[in-house]
Amino acid sequence: MERSGKSLTLWHATVRAEVWLFAAIAAAGLLGFMSTLSPGDVRGEASGDELVASLLAQEKLEELMRQPLTPRTVAGALTGLEPGFSGTFRITPVDGGARPRQARIAVSIRWGLDGDPPRAVTLETMRGE
Repeated sequence: MERSGKSLTLWHATVRAEVWLFAAIAAAGLLGFMSTLSPGDVRGEASGDELVASLLAQEKLEELMRQPLTPRTVAGALTGLEPGFSGTFRITPVDGGARPRQARIAVSIRWGLDGDPPRAVTLETMRGE
């Protein structure tokens, strides 16, 4: 089947328009996605202290997940952290009663207390029995 020169040119123009339309939609989607990321995500890096704080918070959160639930809120300071870091925890029963079956556990780790602007990482989870 042979195409005429006019229909072939029209077909090429249509294909080019579709390619440009796809490129424009893809670029708009990529820009929209990039706008949802924080500057640290865009750079693909986290500060060393932020990484250490996140790991400490995760470690302490896992330790607290193994604690028995109590009918009242338990909060306090975390011990055994790296120098330059401090932290707190809070375990809050979600359902009332003498023997709670669910609790919200939160761990906050702070750093930058010695001259740098203070920063913090907070991890929170739910635990059920």
